[in-house]
Amino acid sequence: TAVGGSDSRHFKPMVLPPTIAFTACRSAAKVATARAFITTRLMSTSKPYAVNAAFTLKADRRDEFITIIKEDQRLSLKDEEGIVRFVVGEDKDKSNTFYLHEEYVNEDAFKKHMEMPHFKPWDDFTKTDPWAEGGEPVADFYLCTHEAGKKEPIRSGHALNAKFTIKADRRDEFLKIINEDQEETLAKEKGSIQFVIGEDKEKDNTFFLFEQYVNEEAF
Repeated sequence: TAVGGSDSRHFKPMVLPPTIAFTACRSAAKVATARAFITTRLMSTSKPYAVNAAFTLKADRRDEFITIIKEDQRLSLKDEEGIVRFVVGEDKDKSNTFYLHEEYVNEDAFKKHMEMPHFKPWDDFTKTDPWAEGGEPVADFYLCTHEAGKKEPIRSGHALNAKFTIKADRRDEFLKIINEDQEETLAKEKGSIQFVIGEDKEKDNTFFLFEQYVNEEAF
């Protein structure tokens, strides 16, 4: 899905060794601090809870980060019942700019994730000034429109995070179109892995997309 006027980035999701291409979104909250201050919006709690994050690392902290985040990813998917997907990717055009897309069955599962032992190395890492100038973490938290699915394995490919705000009087039109696009994409495009739609927890009519494909050609 191409989104005109949106804030979007393309990236490659990482496997070992890292080979993911990502298109990531911006957010207003720092990852390390925003995770700790989450308010509940009046939306169905049965919907998955997701976070899109973006940041740029100092070049000499790259390898350390990849080791830490891949272990966090591996153990999260192995040990946490409430996680659905955990995607790590690097910008396809900007070295050392990384993106995360994490999805949980609900907000409580996300909070539990932050209490797990394998989360601590990442949390500690964020407190050691690993960010390039202007590359501090930003994150968006949102509730997805679909029902929580089964846990997904780590897969490489081409991914997109996007963020945009719709005029209030175009909301229903947008939701009809994007939901039809989502349904058709997942049903008919063999190269599609995932297509997630969500709305900001606190800002009406601010939406997020996460899409993943087997490769850039499929996108």
